[in-house]
Amino acid sequence: MYGYRIIATLGVDLVCMTPSRGYAAELAATAIIALASTYGLPVSTTQVITGGEIGIGMCETWKMTGVNWLLFVRTFFGWVGALVTGAILCAFLFSIGVYGPSITNMDYVLHYQDVMEYEIGDMLTTMKASCGGVIPGDSSVPEAIRNVAYGASVESREWCASDNSRCPCTDTDPTVRSWTIPSPYDGEPSHLVKYGELEWLDRQYNLIFDTDKSGEINQYNLMFIFRQVSSMFRYIYSSASP
Repeated sequence: MYGYRIIATLGVDLVCMTPSRGYAAELAATAIIALASTYGLPVSTTQVITGGEIGIGMCETWKMTGVNWLLFVRTFFGWVGALVTGAILCAFLFSIGVYGPSITNMDYVLHYQDVMEYEIGDMLTTMKASCGGVIPGDSSVPEAIRNVAYGASVESREWCASDNSRCPCTDTDPTVRSWTIPSPYDGEPSHLVKYGELEWLDRQYNLIFDTDKSGEINQYNLMFIFRQVSSMFRYIYSSASP
């Protein structure tokens, strides 16, 4: 529709063209495009023919006044601007389709979150149920929870969770391989799992899936606690564990 403007710009405003000049420019452009096609190089025919016209204009006088250099600069920045603008516009339009909300994608995310919530919760419940032990009865412990099982009451759980060095798991559940987890780093001692650690992980788990307070589930925090719980679960239980 507006092709005549491009023809007028290249054939009149940029360089004064004649049939012989046009033939030379077309011949040079044909050779360059054929060579580029042979080697699989992506070139623009408009840019190639523009370069041919500039070469003709430069030969008009020794001062190279046959080229409208101001128009050429504008054309050059138009090429660069079109490349950048096209990339940005394409990325914007493509991102709308890829990252925009969709019913299918949301169903997948919600299903994934439900599965993760069930898996993490089930592993934590199993570990807390297997982590047996009794709170010591010395004077440093509140009287109400002396000689009470770790998970017997809210007060006992709070006391264990208040200090990660308290309440080591000592129960000999037949499904438990060992409560001592080896360190992944050479030279560091193994770690004995405490009930307070499991209680802390359980609270983090409840906080992550409490969308009323957190607004939405943070995927980074979800994967972090899943790795923590699953690696601990894998070391604690034998392969025969259900």
